[in-house]
Amino acid sequence: MCDHSTTCSSDEDCRLVLRNRLTRMETFEYYCKAHLVARVWDLEHDDSLDVVDATFLER
Repeated sequence: MCDHSTTCSSDEDCRLVLRNRLTRMETFEYYCKAHLVARVWDLEHDDSLDVVDATFLER
């Protein structure tokens, strides 16, 4: 989860939807734009989760 620290681009919030490949259950994670990019990059190397959707949230 994003902590909105000084290194965070807190101007845009994003919701990431992930699906577990084994159980097919979906989970939601929330990040700023900068941390979202880093998280998606990490998930490219994760064989247990698929990225279903990434959406910018309006404030």
